[in-house]
Order: sequence, then structure tokens, then C-alpha cells
Amino acid sequence: MKLSHEPPKNFIKPNQIMGLGPRILGWTIPEKFVNELNKDCENVTKPENFEEHDFSKSLIGQIEIQAGFGDGLSSECDQWLLDRFGDYLYTDESKNMPKSLAYIFDGRWYNRTMKSKEYNPEHIHPNALLTSVGYLKLPSNFKEELSKPQKKGIGGGLDIIYGEKSPFVTNRLTLIPDVGTFFIFPATTRHAVYPMPDTITEERRSFS
Repeated sequence: MKLSHEPPKNFIKPNQIMGLGPRILGWTIPEKFVNELNKDCENVTKPENFEEHDFSKSLIGQIEIQAGFGDGLSSECDQWLLDRFGDYLYTDESKNMPKSLAYIFDGRWYNRTMKSKEYNPEHIHPNALLTSVGYLKLPSNFKEELSKPQKKGIGGGLDIIYGEKSPFVTNRLTLIPDVGTFFIFPATTRHAVYPMPDTITEERRSFS
């Protein structure tokens, strides 16, 4: 049988069956909380405050401005974020999770990617159960550049890596977010952010 990129003559579209691999869930952060997080981020990264909040020594990211959260968030914003982890744990796929499970934030920080050469290498968070990535600010041409055929799947998107590369196995997924996108996934899932192309010169701001 000769294979080509065209569907076979008698092709019947199959049902897509998913379920293997890490569960990645996403939400949209309310605009008022995006604004709160941006204000807190800008406060802790001011030159006079940054030394106190500098988180870069605790992280593998090759990003100059990485700062721990400050005290500028309302309890409502904190609770919204925490509740999403509850959503993740208690969805139908997690029926076997103990309902009395207590969970807390182990660490929270901002990443301000200001230069095209900055990046986050492939890594995991071995001391946590779950991790998350939220997006607070993106360059104006971010999606346009990353949607180009020669750019898709490279710098600036969130790369999720699971399993080994082999025939008929997809082991890498690139998520291209919007402002307000918030992802949660298992903390031992490998993930990375590669350097943005030189055509993107504005800030990419996220938190984890």
C-alpha cells in the first residue's frame, strides 16, 4: 500500500480517543484578578523592591526578572487561584482523591521575559503535587508570530513533554496562551519555554 498525505479513497474519520498522559486543565482568570496580579508584579520588580523578592536563585529559568509574589493580592484573588486547584483535584477523573485533602501554595513567582534570548529550560517541580502557569501580559504580535508555520511550537509557547519520542507517539504539545489563560498540570510533567523569536520585542509576563 502506497502512503501519501492525502486521505485513502475509502477513508472514514475515526473518533478521537484521549486520556493517556498528564491531565492539563485550563481556565480564564477574571480581568480584575489579572489587573491585581500585574500591579503586584510591577511592585515587587521595582528596582527598590526587587532584591527582597528576587526568586531567580531558586529557579532554573534563564530569565533576569523572576520575583516572588508580594502582599498586594486580595484574599478574593488568592482564593480564586486556590479554588482552581480544588477544581482540578475534584473533577470526575479524580474520584479516588481523598475529599479531606488539604493543599497550599508551596511557592509563587512572576517571570518577566523582557529579552528574546531569555528562556525556561525543560524542567519539573519535584517537591509539589501540581504546578500552574498563568499569563498576565503578552507581546502585541505574540500569536501572529507563533502561528506562522515556521514559528509554531517554538519560543514563547508553553511546551509540555511527556513520554519518549517514538513512531505514532506524540510526546510534545505546545500551548499558545492568551492574556488571562491559566493552566494546571502535574508538577512532575516536563515543561519548557524556549526563547522568543527576534521579531517579538515586547514583554511576555507570566506567573507560576
